[in-house]
Amino acid sequence: MVFFLSYKYVILSFVKLLQKNGHKEFSELCLHICLCFIKKFEKKKPFLVMRESFYKTKPFCEIKNIRISGTNYKLPVEIKPEKQKSIFFRWLLMNNTNLSSAVILSSNLSKEIAYASNNSSKIIKLCDNFHKLSETNKMYLDYRF
Repeated sequence: MVFFLSYKYVILSFVKLLQKNGHKEFSELCLHICLCFIKKFEKKKPFLVMRESFYKTKPFCEIKNIRISGTNYKLPVEIKPEKQKSIFFRWLLMNNTNLSSAVILSSNLSKEIAYASNNSSKIIKLCDNFHKLSETNKMYLDYRF
């Protein structure tokens, strides 16, 4: 099953993740400014840029720790599409710790999304490290529960 990003889902997810202490207006304003920055600098539709960056940076597997007879093993496990989306949005916001100003936050978010669509982002490095770690622990797939 192929799971597509819908426009409504992106907006609701971003507003929900940006929302801090119940300030929904602030998070909607940040999202609006972010989409305007993307439209201005990329000269494309902002939703298409966001979708492209999502498909380039979504993680396919994660590591779970399993304890078997006193030994801890790191087991690679496939990620469901819903969790892939939440991890992508969390990684976008992870690098933006300054939530005081809507313009600063929006510009940082738009830069990160644009860089991710051009394969030169911190998120892509995170995703690559994620996949390398799961590749090195591939030998423990026999311990699947």
